[in-house]
Amino acid sequence: WLRKANEDVDTLNATNEMVQGVIRRRESEGIVATAVAEVGGRVREELRLGTVCTTTLPSKVKHTIKAHESDVNTVCFNIAGTMLATGSNDNTIKLWDSQTGSHKATLHGSMQAVMRVQISVDDVYVLGASNDKTTRLWTVEQGRVRHTLTGHTGKIYAGVFGPDSKKVITGSHDRTIKLWDLTKGYCTKTVFCFSSCNTLTINPDNLICSGHVDARLRFWAMRTGEQVEEMSTVHGQQITSVSFSSDGSNVLTLSRDNTLKLVDIRTYGVVKTYAYVYRSVGLSSFQDHPSWYQRSRFPQRIELDSGCLQS
Repeated sequence: WLRKANEDVDTLNATNEMVQGVIRRRESEGIVATAVAEVGGRVREELRLGTVCTTTLPSKVKHTIKAHESDVNTVCFNIAGTMLATGSNDNTIKLWDSQTGSHKATLHGSMQAVMRVQISVDDVYVLGASNDKTTRLWTVEQGRVRHTLTGHTGKIYAGVFGPDSKKVITGSHDRTIKLWDLTKGYCTKTVFCFSSCNTLTINPDNLICSGHVDARLRFWAMRTGEQVEEMSTVHGQQITSVSFSSDGSNVLTLSRDNTLKLVDIRTYGVVKTYAYVYRSVGLSSFQDHPSWYQRSRFPQRIELDSGCLQS
């Protein structure tokens, strides 16, 4: 079975290489002219530098939002913290003004539950990964589907933008991670990862970190799709969320073994373990939804949260 899966992945990658080769030849001959709108380097530089701030645990509720008709699986702020996106079992994504709690837009198109949302660094697109085996990108301004990324054969639990928002990385229950080029509109690399992917993230240096059902933490080079490192002893049960620090040097992991681990990617070693002994981290009674329990992006100072947000 594993041999057949690897052969399928190799076939997909060979086809992608052939298509890209044809495009490169045509471009060199001047037959195809492509104009690519560049995202300002200033946005990337500001992202890399980041803003470190100190905060305290909230003492009261600022907004209570009746967001969806069914359970909310995923939430995400934009970089500025002014907009919030929520994805739900009701097959929709909703956008909210985080300052006032007012509803901004509802994004339709998913045929099944939305398991992961993310807003691009320039606030142009909203990404939604769905149980219908498809990842879609909506425009924030018009609320329309701009890209539909198909190719996975299982539910998609993970999806993120690359640092420049021109690429997307998705992870699925089908045991593959796919890299998508939005300027070309198709998958450029498929990686077979031997275990269902619950979650993934990427740092400013284009290093992908993925967490899996087999409790392993894997690292990949986005440019080549090659595996850089695999950590098999970080957790005792499946990993449900991963998040890089703003400088990309550390990754925080969350697992059903009721712990969070801080990993230094310079040594690929665990430098800190966080445990809460009174209740399970991630409310593991929801056995059918392994990626419901996710951490938001964390800055230089680590913030810890866990659990499931429901409507």
